[in-house]
Amino acid sequence: MEWTTLSSTTILKDRWINLRADECQMPDGNIVAPFYVLQYPHWANALALTADNQVILIQQYRHGLGKTIIELPGGNFDPEE
Repeated sequence: MEWTTLSSTTILKDRWINLRADECQMPDGNIVAPFYVLQYPHWANALALTADNQVILIQQYRHGLGKTIIELPGGNFDPEE
């Protein structure tokens, strides 16, 4: 069952990321606040397969984690292109 958003406050909005804090009501009536939502407005991932249906993954350094991880290829894009 879905949650109901009671209110939403934008905390940060820039060209890379949007962060908002929502106040939500769960189906059982409990309130969750704040529930932080990260949005990446111009982001895409690619699910690339080899000829024998193997998924292609990349190694990418992620500063927030402080390490290199394995992930799908992806990144920001210009919506005007």
